[in-house]
Amino acid sequence: MTGSELIDGAVKRLRRHPIAYSIAGVVLVLLIIGSVAGSSPKSPRSSASTVNSAGGAFGSTTTSTEDDTSGPGSPTIEGSVVATGSGDAPGSSACRTGNPLANVYHPNRLLVKAACATVSGTVESIRSEDDGDVHFDIALDPQYSSLLTPENDSQQHGWLVDEIVPADEPGCTPGTPPRPATGSYDYGICTGADEQTPVMGSHVFVTGPYVLDEDHGGWAEIHPVWAVSTSMTAVTTTTAPATTSPPTTSAATAAPPPPSPGHSCSASMSNPTPGTSGDETVNISSNVPNAPVTISKHYKTTTSYDSGTTDANGSAAVTFSIGRPTAGYTVEVDVSINNGEASCSTSFTPQ
Repeated sequence: MTGSELIDGAVKRLRRHPIAYSIAGVVLVLLIIGSVAGSSPKSPRSSASTVNSAGGAFGSTTTSTEDDTSGPGSPTIEGSVVATGSGDAPGSSACRTGNPLANVYHPNRLLVKAACATVSGTVESIRSEDDGDVHFDIALDPQYSSLLTPENDSQQHGWLVDEIVPADEPGCTPGTPPRPATGSYDYGICTGADEQTPVMGSHVFVTGPYVLDEDHGGWAEIHPVWAVSTSMTAVTTTTAPATTSPPTTSAATAAPPPPSPGHSCSASMSNPTPGTSGDETVNISSNVPNAPVTISKHYKTTTSYDSGTTDANGSAAVTFSIGRPTAGYTVEVDVSINNGEASCSTSFTPQ
């Protein structure tokens, strides 16, 4: 009997038994669905390997949920070459000029809260991502715990996320791409920082932009990491030289001194309901004279920065172009004086 005769016979028998015929049809559909699902490509952000301080694995932080959900994302911004080996010297000297999200793919998924900050803590988890990032988590020292968000507690075991991007990793030839672009994933240009992955359980200092990952509910990260080491000799504070980035900060080995309780500021907009183009001015009053001022403007899809300086009376007026904002969306404006010595906020709603 031929194969086709066998199939015809089976079909005839199934037709004499409608229930069995229906079950066979359902099984066939499930087999087809399973085959399609099994052939789906992996997310470029799925985890390649994970280790934690206890030698085990954390299933909740190793799945493809690490992939960003921002669609194609905005284009990757290429950074510049830095001093060779600078990735092992945390502190203000590791802060970089220009856009803090240079060499980060899909940078629009990250909300920059500070262009450069230095924190310290103990390495609790390390993993290498398929996209080339080295992801490690640190249990922050107590003086930095305020940097964490509820999402760090619920999704990252209460740890701060840190990401070394391919452009800063060892073996990357300065001025060349660290790896070929894949679809909308572009990895920037190698910097020469040669950042080494920290050792599990070590106490480290980490420098880089302090950001919130909006694709994951706003958990806090240092991303990209610009320097990581078990020691930090330089303890200084600097401000960003460009108006496109907020001020850079670094931290001492011991807890930094708290802001003086006598320092304060207030801010207001020259026009709380401007149009959707033109200039705006934020007027600032404080008791911090002759100090740098950073303005962070949180638009619907991006955050931009401007800077100024208070005068001898602690006052400042910072004028900026509002670009083409979304009408009806309230833009929150945060003011930081002398790297957070005094802070205040205001807002405007384009009409």
